[in-house]
Amino acid sequence: MEIVVGRLDIALGRPRQGRERLRAALRGCDPRRVRETPLYTVWLARGHLRQHEPAPAAAPARRARDLGATVRSAYGDRAVRDLDRRLSSA
Repeated sequence: MEIVVGRLDIALGRPRQGRERLRAALRGCDPRRVRETPLYTVWLARGHLRQHEPAPAAAPARRARDLGATVRSAYGDRAVRDLDRRLSSA
């Protein structure tokens, strides 16, 4: 549930709260949920971008890319590509 609330915080303009929730949720995330983890990590990076902080967004972006390479997912790949575009524009 913290993942959903964290994503909503970010989408609704509360990126600090969203990042805190996502970090806590990712720490407790089941490592067998590999497909979802890159998506959650993308949202963590987006939280930084919402605050115009591209440098801190780079580490979770790299992590999302690395995680996404372990299990192919069209949705995950699309989310990482979108994040990369946003980072290059920031």
